[in-house]
Amino acid sequence: LRVLKVLQQAQAQMDHIDIEQAEKDYFRHSTCVVDSDCEIGAGTKIWHFSHILKNSQIGDQVNIGQNVTIGPNVFFGPGVEICDGVEIRAFCHIEGTFVENNAIIGPFARLRPGADIGEEAHIGNFVEIKNATVAAGAKANHLSYIGDAKVGAKANIGAGTITCNYDGYVKSMTEIGAGA
Repeated sequence: LRVLKVLQQAQAQMDHIDIEQAEKDYFRHSTCVVDSDCEIGAGTKIWHFSHILKNSQIGDQVNIGQNVTIGPNVFFGPGVEICDGVEIRAFCHIEGTFVENNAIIGPFARLRPGADIGEEAHIGNFVEIKNATVAAGAKANHLSYIGDAKVGAKANIGAGTITCNYDGYVKSMTEIGAGA
């Protein structure tokens, strides 16, 4: 039995397949690191040189790009796509979200379904984004709620900002211009 295990390991190295990976229902590139006590859902793909720190939960059908760092105690629901070079800091909660290259998220950020975060955008601590686009280079660094909104490129959302766009009958889109 031990000889069979050694032969399987040798064959896997020749085929560039991780034996443990073959038994899982998600894809993890051989260069990525997943710390202890992490849970990874079915159909998830984790690409080159990414690192998922301890106690993180990655849901089903999540795509994590190259060189991504995911801090400890991060939760990903289904339908999340993270592009290359992104940093997700500790204690973030992310569902149904698309995050472009080199963005920084968190700590303690919540990205709800429909959040679309642009390249090099910063979503800071205690910021919640729902059904909103935050364009490239825009920043919402702390204590804000951005819902049903479009935030232009390189805009700076100040602390305590709340997009209030429901009048009791109709939910409207809030637009914040580029460079605002």
